[in-house]
Amino acid sequence: MDWSSYRGYISQSISANPLITTKEDIDVGIKIIENNLKAAKYASLEKEPIQSYLHQNSNLSLLRMAKQRARKRWQKTSSQIDKNVYNLMKNRVHKMALEIKVSKFEKDVADAGQSNKIWTITKRLTKHDSYSKNQPLHGKDGPLYKSCEKAELIADCFENQFKPANECDSLVEHYRNVVETVSNSYYVRYPSTFV
Repeated sequence: MDWSSYRGYISQSISANPLITTKEDIDVGIKIIENNLKAAKYASLEKEPIQSYLHQNSNLSLLRMAKQRARKRWQKTSSQIDKNVYNLMKNRVHKMALEIKVSKFEKDVADAGQSNKIWTITKRLTKHDSYSKNQPLHGKDGPLYKSCEKAELIADCFENQFKPANECDSLVEHYRNVVETVSNSYYVRYPSTFV
């Protein structure tokens, strides 16, 4: 074990004056110190130091656990103070996750530039999300993927759904049909009134 690298790693990763305001902060601080000591041990055993974003991920998981505890406490008490603590923890998690993502991307770009693997970074930047894939519509003949087939399916659906109830040649004829239907149903129900 290389004790000088162990001391150096600990002095860089553990802050001398952590901000502690609640009991949860004490638990999180202890877990962070434990993880830093373990990481310092593994870093001093290896020839090369471990990747910094792996160490940051362990801190992120601890921060997420603290956020979950704060959310549960806020859900139980419904107090504004607990809600503020939860929002603070949530913002810290988002900030740390973004920092980890950016640092990992910067490291990957630097590694790709040195090892001539620019194509992997290019694919990563131009990759489409899974939500933007062409989602099929399910018609009578199965799933439809082409836009013209989807348009036909939607047009057929609207045509079937918005048909007129009774196709008449004129409005007067439609009016006579309605009056006749209503009067016939009235005569059937109340025959004694029209004797």
